[in-house]
Amino acid sequence: MDVTNKILETLGLLFPDVPDQYRNNLRQGFNENSFFVKQVSVNNEQMLANRSIRSYNYQLHYFPENNPIDQEQRLEEQCEKMAERMYNQFLYLNNHEGKVLKPYHRIEDGVLLFQFNLKFEIEHSPDHTPMQSFEERSGLKGDS
Repeated sequence: MDVTNKILETLGLLFPDVPDQYRNNLRQGFNENSFFVKQVSVNNEQMLANRSIRSYNYQLHYFPENNPIDQEQRLEEQCEKMAERMYNQFLYLNNHEGKVLKPYHRIEDGVLLFQFNLKFEIEHSPDHTPMQSFEERSGLKGDS
């Protein structure tokens, strides 16, 4: 499962007024009023049998629309409003596939940095075919 794509899909559904979403490094000339999603870290905890708990840490950058009139205050205000929307609406991935955990944000240089975690229980398929038959021999030691 491509978790980053699932996040981008969810953002597109929840925030249609933010037309552009990026997952790769941004170059100059990107469109403002956009999201950039970056995977920060992944942790895998092995459980019993063929299961594991995988935790993802993401950082979402929101670049508000740049308006030259009273620019800095307007950027901060747009970031604050988007942070509130994120807390209220971005609770799950599409179809409740994953719950957004421990969200928090900060605003730096007119950009909203919204960090969150996702956890999934993963069931691994075995690499080999399970035993199909079992042959048993019994006897006493020394018996042929």
